[in-house]
Amino acid sequence: MSRKKTFLVFAHVFCPIIIGGLIYISLRTTNLRMFNWFELFGFSSIVLKLRESIFPLYENLPSWIYYSLPDGLWVYSFSSAHILIWGNSFSKLKFWLLIPVFCGVGAELLQFLNLLPGTFDIYDFIFSIMASSLSIFFLNPKFKYYER
Repeated sequence: MSRKKTFLVFAHVFCPIIIGGLIYISLRTTNLRMFNWFELFGFSSIVLKLRESIFPLYENLPSWIYYSLPDGLWVYSFSSAHILIWGNSFSKLKFWLLIPVFCGVGAELLQFLNLLPGTFDIYDFIFSIMASSLSIFFLNPKFKYYER
């Protein structure tokens, strides 16, 4: 893999997942299942120190940062991975890009229709659409910026 493509994978796939994960770990309720996993694997003290250092920011942040941004970052990362993998075949890519869009946007629509457990959130819906769109914009497969 070329250095440029390695950088793109890191910047557009791994970084959004890491940032979203850090937001979840730092700012979300400790009632989430992942906190039981952290305790099980002995990471609780590290996670608690991280939460304590970030917590002063919590009151000054809008709620969409810790509720909706991680979902958008996940959809962005997932879409970017598909573009970087399938970018050489635009006809196949169109199919593969439906998966992250359906997972993000579709899940919210199904929650809205009470066909999927959870609570519909307009911000999650908007962030999912924006994330897919931004991924396509930055890694436009038709022009293959990352191949040059």
